[in-house]
Amino acid sequence: MHKMLTVAVVVLTAMVVAEGSEATPPPAPPGHLRCLSNASRDLAIRAAERSPVVRRLIEDIERSDVVVYLEILAAPQTHQFRASMRFVAWTGGIRYLLVQIDGFGINGTDQVALLGHELCHALEVAADLKVRDPASFQKFYQRIGTGWGSCNFETANARATERRVRDELAQEHLS
Repeated sequence: MHKMLTVAVVVLTAMVVAEGSEATPPPAPPGHLRCLSNASRDLAIRAAERSPVVRRLIEDIERSDVVVYLEILAAPQTHQFRASMRFVAWTGGIRYLLVQIDGFGINGTDQVALLGHELCHALEVAADLKVRDPASFQKFYQRIGTGWGSCNFETANARATERRVRDELAQEHLS
């Protein structure tokens, strides 16, 4: 488990370093956490290095049938959410999710904690094989979460995970 994550962090780090060089390494096989930009790749690396909770979440996602695309939104958002997850598709036995984190005016600690929160949601989906489309995704969160509006839901588990990540990061500063 830990070895897989270490390899993933090394590969992601090598990809970031290689972007500035002329030699292009062969592409690494895609994992289940797929970063859509340099900013999202940097966040994933930073989060895995700083938070054992996030590291375990990534390891668990790697063993699931869920692929998570991670996007950092660079422009100010008009909605009230700093992070969200959407169901994208189910094909070939794989469920695809999109996690978006607001990167405008949010510090690195908040981004790491929000990533942990959203990865927890991804594992909630991974645990229920009946979630295979946006409608079953919405019904799932109506069942396990609390909601407001027509399609906004939250779970106690994801909130607790975010708090654990924040606690880890606070302890890091005390060391």
